[in-house]
Amino acid sequence: MSGRLCATAIRVSRELQPTQKPLAHAVGGASHDGVRTINYMIRRMRIFLLAIIFFLRGSFANAQLAFIDSLKHQLDIAKEDTNKLELLIRLSFNYTWSYADTSFMYAKQALELAQKLNSGPGIAFAQGQMSSALITLGNYPLALDYAFKALQWAEKSGSASDQSYANLGIAMCYREQGDYNSSLAYCRKALAIASTIQSADFDHATVLGVTASVYEKNNQPDSAVAFGKKAYELHDLGSGLRYVLGSAYSKRGSYDSAMFYFRAGLPEAVKNHTEIDLVDIYNGIAIIKQATGDIDSAAWYAKKALTEKVGRTYPLGLLRAANMLVDLYQSQKNDDSTLKYLRISINLKDSLFNRERTMAIQNLEFKEKEKQKELEASKLKYQSRLNIYMLLAGLLILLIVAGGLWRRNIYKQRSYALLHQQKEERAPMDARLAAEGVPTLADHGRAARLADAEVPAHRLPGIELLLSAEESQDAG
Repeated sequence: MSGRLCATAIRVSRELQPTQKPLAHAVGGASHDGVRTINYMIRRMRIFLLAIIFFLRGSFANAQLAFIDSLKHQLDIAKEDTNKLELLIRLSFNYTWSYADTSFMYAKQALELAQKLNSGPGIAFAQGQMSSALITLGNYPLALDYAFKALQWAEKSGSASDQSYANLGIAMCYREQGDYNSSLAYCRKALAIASTIQSADFDHATVLGVTASVYEKNNQPDSAVAFGKKAYELHDLGSGLRYVLGSAYSKRGSYDSAMFYFRAGLPEAVKNHTEIDLVDIYNGIAIIKQATGDIDSAAWYAKKALTEKVGRTYPLGLLRAANMLVDLYQSQKNDDSTLKYLRISINLKDSLFNRERTMAIQNLEFKEKEKQKELEASKLKYQSRLNIYMLLAGLLILLIVAGGLWRRNIYKQRSYALLHQQKEERAPMDARLAAEGVPTLADHGRAARLADAEVPAHRLPGIELLLSAEESQDAG
């Protein structure tokens, strides 16, 4: 349904073009007063529309802030469990395209909690969200590092949807670095995996939309439009997809269709508080105005892009706007304005260069900290395994000792039974010997024990009898 509405809207905008051309022709051939009146009306209409946009922007921004405040309140009272992990990831997601540094902070906290909870899916989601925030910040090497880590966890989990999203995250990293061939390779992997997923919960539109954005940046507008419209038919992805379609149509020279998507994307960007889409759309409109010879409007939209407060988050967008203003004013031979925006452009380039150097140092420090954490985790894991092995060894020793004691007890019982049997068998003989006055084996045993105890011989019972018997034998 949304695809038909989209096509209808484009068709309607084209049908309005014949009525617009006579109006432009009439303006071109009208008197100076008539032209001034129409220009005044256009300026008033522009101011009115901007007032509506900024009013809506304030309303939606307040609603967005209220939602974020609600998440923060829930986070303050949350326990260290999966609910808190989900809150951290949701907060990170809501800040991704507006305050990426804050988004990265929440994603990092989510990763630490997921590691503490030993949650594989949580680790993958947190790493993917860290990658998205780093892409917005322009830290592409570290973003790519976390994107590959997220892919490893996704492959371990065996989830097709997680693997498709992870490949898409890597494609976005390569896209922002300008490596469009690698980006498209991972887009194709994501599309191939997505084609096997039948679940209604999977967002096929996002995979198609990101693929369209790579084709658009690679100056393949036909492919960008094809994938973008497929995504649009499945699900409206908001200002991001509208910008991609608008820019693709602009590169094809279809400025009416491009303006339709750009104008539709502006309120969506305001609603969702995605300032980077506002910058891109303003720059996109400025390019169209420049191409059609409307230099004043091109400069106006480029200035709008430059005044968006996304310097820390999206300096590349501001640099594009500044460079366009330099070209526009240079074409008009306006030296003062050219010099002004040239200085802004140079400052932005210096800022980007300094930020890249700072990021390189921070990345080294961050990776070193990550290695330390991994080493500590490995040590804890090794210690845990060692404790388990020691426990198992102790249990084995106890079993061996218990088995030895049990066998010894069995042997003693058998020996006792054998001795008892021998005693019973010897009892009649002992009785007969005792009647004859001959000492028995038992008497000898008692004598030996008494001798060992150093008992005087005259105290031993039966010794006198034994000695008198021996003396009588000697006398005989």
